[in-house]
Amino acid sequence: MPTLISPLSWADMPGVSIETDSEVVGLGVRALLTPVLGELWRTGAGVGGVRTLSVDLGAFREVRTVVLEAPRDGLLPEAGAAIQVQLSALGMGQAEAGYFSGPLALPAGYWGWVLQDAVMARYLRLRLTSAQPYLQFGRLWVGGGLWCPRNLSESGYDPTTSDTAAMATLRRMQVTLPGLTQDQADQLDDIGFAAGTERQILAIARSERVTRTTVIGKLVAIPAAKPRQAWNAGGLMHTATLTIQEDR
Repeated sequence: MPTLISPLSWADMPGVSIETDSEVVGLGVRALLTPVLGELWRTGAGVGGVRTLSVDLGAFREVRTVVLEAPRDGLLPEAGAAIQVQLSALGMGQAEAGYFSGPLALPAGYWGWVLQDAVMARYLRLRLTSAQPYLQFGRLWVGGGLWCPRNLSESGYDPTTSDTAAMATLRRMQVTLPGLTQDQADQLDDIGFAAGTERQILAIARSERVTRTTVIGKLVAIPAAKPRQAWNAGGLMHTATLTIQEDR
């Protein structure tokens, strides 16, 4: 039950270019690159229901996840909608670094793909297929970050998420990481110092349920990993709890 904490999106970095073959005037595709989740890219009907999004990250980046966010109070893709994703270090439209094909489902406002192993890539292409007259999304996240392959408590239960809905478009998610190595604890400290409580981060509490356990928002408080009275092959283990408040 791996957890991913991503401190920044490569799509937000200088030198990134983004193009699409389907957008509405005033609701263009560059809305995906702003931190405001309510700013929308709205597509047209597409050719045969297909819309293509192409992103050049401007440099080779270590990628572990690709996430699309859409406001839950807007039009979400219908049950038959689909998405294909191609990641490449060689050129746009190639997929030697990674490929995904499956439903375009956003039950909690997020679609996401988490790779089993991080890859080096520069080019990202998404093909969205839907019979609806338009689709709309508010944020694209392409990132790496802190990867915790195991997240079990001593009892064997997974305490990773606590999701309290304050309103339809606002969530607060708590992530508990009870089995951090020293290196992971140091990474978490670095994320806390870099992001503080003002910069947006992405948290995927359970990567096998990415569409239901993803939040883009801000840390409520800077997390601090604490040593436990437990050891593994890598040395002293640590624990930490993060609370992320979803942005609007």
